[in-house]
Amino acid sequence: MTRIPHDARQDLRVVWIALDRHSPAWQRLTQHYPGGIISHRSAARMHQTDDIDADVLEFTCRRRVRINLRDVRIHSGEMERDGWTIVDGLPVTSARRTVADLTAAGIDGGHLATVVRDALSRELVSAPELEKTLATFAFRYGHPPGDGREFLDSLIAQAGVSVNTLFLADAYRRATGAGAD
Repeated sequence: MTRIPHDARQDLRVVWIALDRHSPAWQRLTQHYPGGIISHRSAARMHQTDDIDADVLEFTCRRRVRINLRDVRIHSGEMERDGWTIVDGLPVTSARRTVADLTAAGIDGGHLATVVRDALSRELVSAPELEKTLATFAFRYGHPPGDGREFLDSLIAQAGVSVNTLFLADAYRRATGAGAD
């Protein structure tokens, strides 16, 4: 047998392929919905936004799916095309959707703060987008209902990043046009 290179994401690839064995993987990635999308803690790992223990492989599917594989959790939910992206050849929820999923699942504030910090610093999502996303869950985490800004500020402070640092970086990007599409 020839040697197969190590693939750190092999377990995710196997499950994703098993979610729809009747369609080729390359074809599924070009569709509006690829049959299942890596989500929650697994998505955070794919985006390299935290050191969350992703001991369970998590996927979001439009319909209820039964899969007889150990350590796999399937979430049911709708997914628009702008809610996922391709990372390393696999469909993964966007950074914004990943934050929303983790927050809705009640992840602890410390891990959420790290995910938010890393997503912002890697420019996977903007602060205004996160404010909108977090506003829905603010009350659950002890903030005034609908106050995504305060919730985001508290997560940034908890992660050890100065709000001034973020504002200076944002001002620099605007002034130089860096990060503009």
